[in-house]
Amino acid sequence: MCRTAVNVWGDSVVTVVLARSEGEEKVLSLPVSEMEKVTTTATRSASDATVNEQP
Repeated sequence: MCRTAVNVWGDSVVTVVLARSEGEEKVLSLPVSEMEKVTTTATRSASDATVNEQP
């Protein structure tokens, strides 16, 4: 179980480092509850745009 915890932690660190190196500034800057609201709103907006574009 310790090995799994180390792997998850390492994957999380690499994800944050990579995102920040690509210009993402809000990685880990918002609490999880606020980030879920942001991603849910963005997903809904994207799906609404896709539905509107279909003939």
